[in-house]
Amino acid sequence: MKKGFLYKIKKNEVSNPFHRSFKIEKWIQDFQKYFEEDAGSSNKENFEYKSYSVDEDLNIFQLGLIFGIFLEEIRGELDNLYNNKNPFSTYEEIIKFYFSISNRNKKILLEEFKIFETNLSNKTFNNNFMKNELTAEDIAHGSIDSISNAIHSCIIKMNKKIKLKISDKPISKLFFAQKEAFLSEMYYALENYWNSIILLDYKFFSKKSEDGKTYYIVFQPESEYEKISLISNERREKIVTQRAFFAIGDDYLYTKIKKEFKYIKNSKAFQVVKFSENNKIMSTYLSLLSQEAYLSDFIPTEIMKNYYNNQFNILDILKVFKQLVLLAIQFADNYVDENIEENEFEKLLQFCPIIKKRKLIKSLCELTGYKFLKIKIILKFLEYEGNKNDDLWVNPIISISKDEYILLTGAIDSPNLLRTVERWLVKLNIPLDKRGDYYEVLIVKDFNEVVENNKEIKDFNKSVSKRIKLNNAEEQIDFLCRIGNKILLAETKCIITSDSPQREFNTYKRLKDEASIQVNRKKEFILQDLRKIFEILKWDFNPNVEYEIITFIINSNRTLVGLSANDIPIIDKEILLNYFRRNKFPILSTMNEDEQIIHIAYFILYNNLEEMYKNFTIYLKNPPPIILHKHSFERKLIQMPRLSEESPIIVLSRLIPIKIHPREILEKDYPFKIEKEKEFDEYINKVDFII
Repeated sequence: MKKGFLYKIKKNEVSNPFHRSFKIEKWIQDFQKYFEEDAGSSNKENFEYKSYSVDEDLNIFQLGLIFGIFLEEIRGELDNLYNNKNPFSTYEEIIKFYFSISNRNKKILLEEFKIFETNLSNKTFNNNFMKNELTAEDIAHGSIDSISNAIHSCIIKMNKKIKLKISDKPISKLFFAQKEAFLSEMYYALENYWNSIILLDYKFFSKKSEDGKTYYIVFQPESEYEKISLISNERREKIVTQRAFFAIGDDYLYTKIKKEFKYIKNSKAFQVVKFSENNKIMSTYLSLLSQEAYLSDFIPTEIMKNYYNNQFNILDILKVFKQLVLLAIQFADNYVDENIEENEFEKLLQFCPIIKKRKLIKSLCELTGYKFLKIKIILKFLEYEGNKNDDLWVNPIISISKDEYILLTGAIDSPNLLRTVERWLVKLNIPLDKRGDYYEVLIVKDFNEVVENNKEIKDFNKSVSKRIKLNNAEEQIDFLCRIGNKILLAETKCIITSDSPQREFNTYKRLKDEASIQVNRKKEFILQDLRKIFEILKWDFNPNVEYEIITFIINSNRTLVGLSANDIPIIDKEILLNYFRRNKFPILSTMNEDEQIIHIAYFILYNNLEEMYKNFTIYLKNPPPIILHKHSFERKLIQMPRLSEESPIIVLSRLIPIKIHPREILEKDYPFKIEKEKEFDEYINKVDFII
């Protein structure tokens, strides 16, 4: 177990550069004290904690020193801005500029997207100050996350009634807002780098160039963990997109929704209107409906319908939120981008929609049938107020006066509803324990349906989720079934979406330190008396059969699917079900002339029952959606902008997905045979493939 200087940082025994109490002098003193204690204990027999090398300790010390210096510069620049260059009289006005900058950046990005018809996940853009190659996801997320610290700071000062004073020599409002947004973005990036090194697999080291400059490298290794983290996160987003795609193309659903669809039209009157000929509005609404239906796979109906403080439930919030999304789409469509000069700040403010509260509430009352007070309370819940659990992605409105809201359109023009609802539940302090029980029952139900529909599988016992008592001991078994001589035993974990280094670390910690240990313990529990377990479950035990228990972890949030925790494979529900649905897994798909998706290459997972039993363990450790993309990465460098000649030069060396030709994908080594359709050669040279 690593218990070096890093261990002290993780345990908050040492303040890190992002703590308010951090001082470079204190950091040096803390490290010297640690090093002296370490040297003093080197002759002791009990030297368990010193498993960290001196070099690694020095790297962490240097990391804190360099980041501390950079953060001091950022804080100094912010102080200088507000004390000597501030042109604003209120924080509300500054926030409007931040919303404008963010919404404009997202609009520009979406316009650039229209140029490319291929998969944007493999496309990079370098039209930025440092000419760094950034992915579409980097830019989309950055347009919101880059302003979050600046807005949070303003909101906290507003809540504390701190007055803002215009400086004697103010700079232009546009330049001020851009500068603070720039500093906020740098702070956010450094914090992510820090957490990726401290909590995840990233490394930190320094390197001198030929011209004598020292570069400080934040290095993402090409490790199994990092590649699977990237692949599983991208897969999670693709699944949401694909579900939306199929919903948008569903003519029956479109016709049904068309009859009852209403929305708030972005006009002075904010009137409620029926069906829109605007395809973007309809497709967005269908996408939201598909995501909302998908929520039932993860969140119990009782949680969705339960009233909080006897005022509203999650379904009520969703009704209002969906209308805000459709408004955001309309506002964004009306943005007119043009070059904005330093003194033309009014042009920038067109990107900050200002909404009259009373008009919005009245329109939402008409549309939902809810009373005025209920809508007012729901909108209050959706406001970003700078609280611990507030998040601009799910709290996209800010009250800038008693009569007006502003809307962060870029945050909700294509929301992930599962993450959104999860964040609302956290904000409402709703215990998520019931989600685990619900998820277990859902897996059992869906698995049994799939196995029963597979006509090849005849020798099996249905899966169960059950508390079992045996020999004065008992265990809660999340998932247990038998197919042939294979006993499938899984530990299920219902974990909220991992969307940051901290949450990913917490996810892996739960899977490694909890789930893998629990499933191994339950395996030993079952092996104590396997015959008795069969008897309790009313399964027929055959003494002549050599049963094998196969253990795995089912993770609801899909993060790190394809990885193993203490040699226990991590999968999700869909990966489990797909193995027993069919013996083929499509690798390459495309659209035919009728705009239908056809599959032209497959993995053959098994050919018969014997292979089904034998290959299941191989499948668990090599889920097809993951192994297909393990070779699809290249290394790119991102240099952090410097604030002065004295600023440390910090460079992120990271992995990004690249596009590989379908033929090259098929030429890689896989644990499964590949089968091609007869149309393969006809379609292989087409550009658009779904992989």
